[in-house]
Amino acid sequence: MPLAEIRQLAEAAPGFVVVDEAYVEFGEEESARALIGEHPGVILLRTFSKAYGLAGLRVGFLAMRPALGRELMKARLPFMTSRLSEEIALAILDHPGLMDERIEQLRRSTAQLRAGLEATDGVEVVPSQSNFMLFKPPVRDAPALLDHLAREEDVLVRDMSGYPSLEGYLRVCAGTPQENKAFLTALERALS
Repeated sequence: MPLAEIRQLAEAAPGFVVVDEAYVEFGEEESARALIGEHPGVILLRTFSKAYGLAGLRVGFLAMRPALGRELMKARLPFMTSRLSEEIALAILDHPGLMDERIEQLRRSTAQLRAGLEATDGVEVVPSQSNFMLFKPPVRDAPALLDHLAREEDVLVRDMSGYPSLEGYLRVCAGTPQENKAFLTALERALS
């Protein structure tokens, strides 16, 4: 969502405006961080799971005005994460250059995956501002394709048919350039 629209929501909302920025590093829109100073009810949600690639840590953070943060701390659960996870997250924040490099690699990898899917005959690719691609293969039975990819090609993709309006769609996460190439090759074989 464009920052201008989030700003309008924050100006109109009588309460809190919570902005999920889990994928902000992949998108073209800027962070809503500046709105914290402009509007007392803006809360940003961030995670180390996506761009940082640390889903196993189960660590994220909130950004908000200090007074609001103090109030939220009164209601938090004790021991929400392990000390080791906290230390790793803090160490990562101390080395932003490493993460900038990783994020740039993920952006390139995602662009490679998108280009490969778009070049595959009959595949419909949904625009994305994340590190995964939602696509519809040119087959009537997407679950059968999914099964073939898993059993014959050792490739895992997610069936999105259980979600409204996504019947026949699959989701794949960007990997390394080699993993992307292997997936695209397997998809081509499965579709031929």
